[in-house]
Amino acid sequence: MQMARIAIALTLVNLVLAMFLIAQLRPVSAQQQKQNTLGVLRGRSLELIDSSGKVRATIQIQPASIVNGKPYAQNVILRLIDTHGKPLIKLGAGEDGAGGLYIDDGSDHGIQLITNKSGNFIRITNADGKEQVIKP
Repeated sequence: MQMARIAIALTLVNLVLAMFLIAQLRPVSAQQQKQNTLGVLRGRSLELIDSSGKVRATIQIQPASIVNGKPYAQNVILRLIDTHGKPLIKLGAGEDGAGGLYIDDGSDHGIQLITNKSGNFIRITNADGKEQVIKP
């Protein structure tokens, strides 16, 4: 008899606790941000992939380097890539200037726009190797 009363009392306590917890439930929602705080995604690089898992776009920070004895400052590069893995558009910016490269099949011909401290130019190269440079 004593055990039955204890079991009933515990059941009633559990029922009261369950009702209290259910009453506290709220719909799931995203956390509200403060008015002056914007959402920020931070990282060293970003890759976008298509439904096949192929990388189709990247944004990367390139470290400062020396190529053929010439120093290059740190810069950021955006690449848009075709389905074969060839970058068709490259946009870059660094301390010494900015540039863009637009190519049609991942080869060396296309349009190159450069602006930097030493000057600005547009280089247009055809598939047959003919090149024209336009400077102000």
